[in-house]
Amino acid sequence: MLRNYSFILVDWGQAGGFLANVAAFIDKVMGVKMTVIKFEKDGKKRRMHIPNVLDIEIEAIAGGDPNKESTITNPALYGAAGFDPVISQSTKYVYHDHGLEWDNSGKNAFYSHFAYGP
Repeated sequence: MLRNYSFILVDWGQAGGFLANVAAFIDKVMGVKMTVIKFEKDGKKRRMHIPNVLDIEIEAIAGGDPNKESTITNPALYGAAGFDPVISQSTKYVYHDHGLEWDNSGKNAFYSHFAYGP
């Protein structure tokens, strides 16, 4: 699935929602550019790829009941209000852009359904 979400970053949080909640935590916008975002979903695995910028692969951790997702219920601040995040672990998480680079592979991760809109 390919989508262009560059419009989300314009005027950090002016339209409300998640970006309005985190806008106070943003000190400096390093840049905004149009790019392709590729997202894949396969069972309890998720992958997001932004060419030459970001590569993330995560997988949900097994809970007490292997047929259910392990979630965090009613978190105080999460990017998808109304949807409980699924506890996951990154198998690959590398970023390099705007002079910054990091590798958070093997660290905690979360995914959930989401809906953004004004």
